[in-house]
Amino acid sequence: MNLITAFIAAAAVAGTARAQQCTVRREWGQMSSSEKAGFVAAVKAVGSRPMSGDYSDGSRMSLDDFTATHSRNAYVAHNNAQFLPYHRAMLYRFDQALQSVNWFGGVPYLDEAAYASSWQSLDLESPTYFGGYSGGGCLQTGPFSINQGFKVLANDFVNTQCLTRCGTGNFWDANAMAQNLASSTNYEGIRYDDASNYHAAGHFAIGGGGCGDMADASWSPRDPLFWLHHSYVDRHWWKWQNLCPSYMNDFEGNYIDGSPVSPSRPLDSWGIPASSVFNTQGQTLCYTYTQSKGDITYTHPTCPSGAAPNYNAYFSGALSPIQFNAPPSPVPSPSPSPLPSPSASLNSIEPSSSSLSQGPPSPVQSSAFTSLTTLTTTTTIALTTTTTTTTKTSQSALESYWLNNMLLILVKPRPPLAFFANQTTFFLERKPDPVTTAKPTKRLTNVQTEIRLDNSTVVTVHSADGREVRYNVPAGCDVTRVFFSHIALMPSGVVYDDAIGYPEDSPCPAVMHPICKQVPLCERFPGFVEPTKESPCQYATMLTDAQVADWSLNLCHVRESDCRMKWAVDKCNSEAVASAKAL
Repeated sequence: MNLITAFIAAAAVAGTARAQQCTVRREWGQMSSSEKAGFVAAVKAVGSRPMSGDYSDGSRMSLDDFTATHSRNAYVAHNNAQFLPYHRAMLYRFDQALQSVNWFGGVPYLDEAAYASSWQSLDLESPTYFGGYSGGGCLQTGPFSINQGFKVLANDFVNTQCLTRCGTGNFWDANAMAQNLASSTNYEGIRYDDASNYHAAGHFAIGGGGCGDMADASWSPRDPLFWLHHSYVDRHWWKWQNLCPSYMNDFEGNYIDGSPVSPSRPLDSWGIPASSVFNTQGQTLCYTYTQSKGDITYTHPTCPSGAAPNYNAYFSGALSPIQFNAPPSPVPSPSPSPLPSPSASLNSIEPSSSSLSQGPPSPVQSSAFTSLTTLTTTTTIALTTTTTTTTKTSQSALESYWLNNMLLILVKPRPPLAFFANQTTFFLERKPDPVTTAKPTKRLTNVQTEIRLDNSTVVTVHSADGREVRYNVPAGCDVTRVFFSHIALMPSGVVYDDAIGYPEDSPCPAVMHPICKQVPLCERFPGFVEPTKESPCQYATMLTDAQVADWSLNLCHVRESDCRMKWAVDKCNSEAVASAKAL
């Protein structure tokens, strides 16, 4: 009898009451074998639920619910300032889900910095816990394998319900992570380029170059390792927030539509304001993190207030055994599980009364998710190009639009670079909004159509501040919206309709990011030597040019991030060599 079976048969640790204190999220290796088995069993229990379509209460959500809303909102939840609070709120909902199946240990994290190139030797991917490498097929080992009946949410492009995992790469190591903390003095510094930094490296290290679920920007929550990875990403933000008092509520930058952030704006999917998740020990959240092997020393500038940085915000004291019971009996789920009607993803919903500081539910409460209720629809926030007023609109159309946007970005190939016969020029103007002057409107003027030799066009956007960016626009596609960070496309002659959404058979990518004019040359650490297998620090897995193109990312930004990572690794290895010579 393995640990998972033994756990489900009889709880290893009983817990009927919990002190009113914040959860301590601990590193995977800091958990006992029975606690690891308990967490895996809890995740499987959440996965056994039918989909509710209610994203306002984690205690009713299934794993497929998390996958569904993440895939619908992947476009607006990545590559912009919403990234960190969006995924923190997602972890909050998942923590609620775990509590509802009698797990009270929070969402553990994998210390990726400590095991940057050796993580596959951990018990994490053993048949006892999460299973291992699946190659190009279905995962065959562990509780989440096809052999044990585990199914993931299928989509329109990959009609399979088994988990895939193909990663053999490296995470960012401790030196690269410490360098990021040392150099970041504002929110955008710690969040920078989430599509190419330590966050993206983790997805590709586990998921692989395209065949694994974790490498898919939309559908990565299908792999339960998603939660350990994002708990680690959240912990990095938490470490930075605790360095200086002013960092706790620092939130700046733009949303994907180019508008400036607002702490009071509800987060997509979750409906709670971004400000409600800034403090992990505030009114909404109640958790902290342990210290781990990958937490090395570094020097951060003096805080804006003049205070010294706080490097030691970790939980102090002895770790108590995690309280958990056997999950409730699973509820049969229809097979295959259909996508639910998107009833709550963009709604402004008050946080659930279920709090992370509450103790274990009673037996009646713990099975309450079996009784589903109808969610009342509330007013949504419409995303438009020319006004910031709050309006009622078709929520399903909005969600369908974002879902198709993100999926099309991933599945549509980029047009090849070709000889430019002519180029189309757009001029971007900033004019006062007719409703409010708080946020300017972006509008196109002086539009002319000229075609390249391959029937595609080059769009050049001149911004008011003199910047110029170019886009390769495929043949048969028209530019419908232009922002400083990207452009939106539709098939030629097609007008976007909220009632229909983005055309599913469109030959055009939904959005495009600028052409990288000149890939930066990395400034390397003086006297660096390329890492060998014996080097203490290793380069993290980096996206190939083809992957950057397929994901419609900015190659310049991706390579700038790689340069920062290489500098930190080279510095680590050079210092190690110097220390060895000094002995």
